[in-house]
Amino acid sequence: TIGGNTTYYAVCTVNQYTLTIKPNGGSWDNKTTDSTRTQNYGSTLTVANPTTTATWTISYDMQSTGITKPTSPTSVTKAFSGWTKGGEGSISGTTYTFGAGAGTLTANWASSASFTLPAISKTGYTCKWAEGSDGGTQYAGGTSRTITANTTYYAKCTINSYTLTVNPNGGTWNSTTSNSTFTQNYGTTKPISGYATTTATWTIAYDMQSTGITKPTTPTSVTKKSTAWSLSGSGSFSSGTYTFGAGNGTLTASWNTSNAFNLPALSKTGYNCKWAEGSTSGTQYAGGTERTINANKTYYAVCSAKSYTITLNKNGATNSPTGSTTVSYLGTSLGAVATLPTRSHTVSGFTITNNNASGATVSSTNTLTSTYTFKGWYKETGATNLIASKDATPALQASTSYTNDSKQWTNDGNVTLYAGWTSAAVTLPTITKTGYTCGWTTTSTGATSISYASGASFTPTANTTLYGVCTVKSYTITLNGNGATTAGSGSTTVTYGATTLGAITVPQRKYTVSGFTITNNNASGATVSSTSTLTGTRTFNGWYKETGASNKIASNAATPALQASTSYTNASSQWTNDGNVTLYAGWSGGAVTLPTITKTGYTCGWTT
Repeated sequence: TIGGNTTYYAVCTVNQYTLTIKPNGGSWDNKTTDSTRTQNYGSTLTVANPTTTATWTISYDMQSTGITKPTSPTSVTKAFSGWTKGGEGSISGTTYTFGAGAGTLTANWASSASFTLPAISKTGYTCKWAEGSDGGTQYAGGTSRTITANTTYYAKCTINSYTLTVNPNGGTWNSTTSNSTFTQNYGTTKPISGYATTTATWTIAYDMQSTGITKPTTPTSVTKKSTAWSLSGSGSFSSGTYTFGAGNGTLTASWNTSNAFNLPALSKTGYNCKWAEGSTSGTQYAGGTERTINANKTYYAVCSAKSYTITLNKNGATNSPTGSTTVSYLGTSLGAVATLPTRSHTVSGFTITNNNASGATVSSTNTLTSTYTFKGWYKETGATNLIASKDATPALQASTSYTNDSKQWTNDGNVTLYAGWTSAAVTLPTITKTGYTCGWTTTSTGATSISYASGASFTPTANTTLYGVCTVKSYTITLNGNGATTAGSGSTTVTYGATTLGAITVPQRKYTVSGFTITNNNASGATVSSTSTLTGTRTFNGWYKETGASNKIASNAATPALQASTSYTNASSQWTNDGNVTLYAGWSGGAVTLPTITKTGYTCGWTT
């Protein structure tokens, strides 16, 4: 209702409308429930694609193939396929434009999903995946598959067959010169017997070159050989057996471009002999050496006199002479000897401190020198078989050992020769000590025997130190019974300085006086007081220097004690005489009373 003229001005206010977004089992804006957005008409809203966790699982059954189970893919996720719009508004890509009314966007999801099958392989086999069951359709690894449900894939492997070619390579194998082929499964084996053969040879000849050695009769040729197979392609070959691999293989006979043989023995007494290969100046090889040739070949005998090592044993030399030299077979001299052996020994010392030598008299204590004369080189240490002279270049001598009558070396080997010497003696000084036998020994103390006599000729074999040694003398004492009627010991001994003689059997002296006859001597008719036999026993008083018992030396005991005297003993009753002597038994007493004899007109007595 108006009360006058009225002007109306148009006024418009923009409307707002609501969009409902339905994830339809998925998730949008982190929610699985419907979401709403209200905006002005004509405005736009960015609507991100929804997501889902819905998947189909992928599993694998390897079926005892020995192949490792794949670790991916193990599932596929359902894919968003777009929005279904309801009501007003419009959707383009991810941009929704509000219309003149409410709108609805409902998520749509794919009914299948695609993935790539994992690789599957096993050496020597062809492998695929059977889809859904053991008997399902088979697909190679890497194939793209689309599934609409959980799906299992089964590993399926079939063993492969491969071909081996045996190529005799110009020879003969298995009775044919052509290739032989064999087809078998992977991993199986094929024995390959022997090697290819051929009749081709290289000849071997010998030229003995006036050596006097008999020409060898063998070997005179070598045959080309195949001693190996060369493998190419797949598989393996060992000890005559080929194992089929994951592919075709070829065994090709390998022919030696050369072949080996052993050179025959070559020897000549006193010579080093070898074979010169190819020419007289070719490389030389000893008999028995393995040689490899690749063409016909001639070998030339080459011999040179042997050179032997002669060890020079100085055999007591006191310098440092040359220790070795050489000699050639049939040579007439040894090699030069730069330093010839010399030999001299000293004899020194002559001390008299010990060994009972104290107080002895020595004629000289000067050092003595024995200089030997070198006389050449001998087979033995005793210098009985001369081989070479004493010269600086020793000339060989005829012998029955190492040289011949022409004085040439004929021994086929190294030897040792020994220096031969003419020895030189020295005269040892004299050593004397009263009552002792003295000489020399190499023992400094405690010696009880003499090794070398005083003043003796002595030939030293090394530098020698000598020491005086004295042994007390023992003297023979002849015991004169001096009228004994029962003999005692005929002798005994005494040592210098001793106080007794050696033990003895003591002598006895008894006499009978008998007869008293008066038949003759004008005694007829005489009167005798008694004709009974009379016995006189004398007393043994000891041992004397003289028969008259005027200088007593020893008592009358069974072990006679020495007495002090001016002859053989000293005031201490010790023996001091340096020599053998005779002692005499001393006697006293033993008188008898003769019977009386009377005759008238006569003076009577007794006669023997």
